[in-house]
Amino acid sequence: MTKPKVELRNSALDPLGVWPGSSGTLFGRSTSGVQVSVDTAMSSTAVFAAFRLVADSVGRLPLPLIERSSETDETVKLRDDPRFIMLNSVGNRWQTAFTVRRMMQMQVMAYGNAYAFKQFDGNGVTAEWFPLRADRIKIIWRDSEPVYVYRDEETGQPVEYQRSQIVHYSGISFGGLLGNSLIDIGKHAIGLSLAQEEYSARIFKNGSVPGGILKHPMALSKEAKDNITESWALDHQGLGKAHTVAVLEEGMDWVAVGISPEDAELIAGRTFQISEVSRITGIPLPFLAELSHATFSNIEFQGRELVTYGLAPWFTLIEQQLAMDLLNADERRTMFFEHNADAFLRGDSKTQAEVLNLSTGGPFMAVNEARRLLNLAPSEDPKFDTIRDGFQGQTQAAGQTEDEGNGESNRA
Repeated sequence: MTKPKVELRNSALDPLGVWPGSSGTLFGRSTSGVQVSVDTAMSSTAVFAAFRLVADSVGRLPLPLIERSSETDETVKLRDDPRFIMLNSVGNRWQTAFTVRRMMQMQVMAYGNAYAFKQFDGNGVTAEWFPLRADRIKIIWRDSEPVYVYRDEETGQPVEYQRSQIVHYSGISFGGLLGNSLIDIGKHAIGLSLAQEEYSARIFKNGSVPGGILKHPMALSKEAKDNITESWALDHQGLGKAHTVAVLEEGMDWVAVGISPEDAELIAGRTFQISEVSRITGIPLPFLAELSHATFSNIEFQGRELVTYGLAPWFTLIEQQLAMDLLNADERRTMFFEHNADAFLRGDSKTQAEVLNLSTGGPFMAVNEARRLLNLAPSEDPKFDTIRDGFQGQTQAAGQTEDEGNGESNRA
């Protein structure tokens, strides 16, 4: 029976027939008329801020390899495993784990896919990973298996990698092996933002202060008009010459005009484009420095929203992809990767202390139960397996009913 082939065509790029190109790859002309590429999109401060926030957040969080006992359900972090070190300390011989993970995240958002070459140790375990530029990779099918063809940056020659040699992050997809670029999906909104930014910049570049029309009492020849225009621009045009004193000759008058309402509305409309970037990336507006509707209470709420809707989907994608690409079938039964997103949600140290006190000092959970939730090794002291009543000084075993716990306390 022939093994089914997964569809590859899934984006504006054609990975079957052409090289994606470079970071200047065009995702097509936007409706504003601006050509959008990774480079031009990154020149939008809102786009860059959103991408940087996600990439930095993903890169900085610890990503331990954890093993769960099938008998006791206890977990332990495998700190000596080369994959733990690769993801949390040293990514490869030249790059830190943070650098590699941040680079992978930037590429999967910008190009829809991110790739890394796996280097194995003597035991066949992945010990290093080396990011490959997503814009230099295309995928072909051979014997019903995907082959990753990388165009070498120095020689320009293709280098082939098997699927087992590659870590492949795939972004949001509408069907197929390849993900879609967020820049490609949002190119019309991003193109409009770039167009507005360029137009607004031209207003300030070409604007002369005071702004308006020079009125001459006589009819002027073309040469005279050109001389006056050139002289005026030389003395007053540009930000560096704003608010300089104008001296008028030959009975000329100045009719002030100023910036048009349409231009003023266009500049204000750039704030709306930040909202568009927020929709594309899932990053709440306050984290893109758009605070016009922000309050202390809703910023705190949106901090949780950032983790839940902006970051958590990426955490899940990465954890599952790493389990697929770095663990074998037997290991996946008991081992897994997990970001500890609670680090973003714990609040300040006072709030953390109050939460932990409520969790371990009252009748909510035993200390070891709380430690397991944080993927910490449990204490061997049996007293940490009991739930303490902080108000009455009573204890009950984890999982024991309140009446049973009170009965044991009374008999004591």
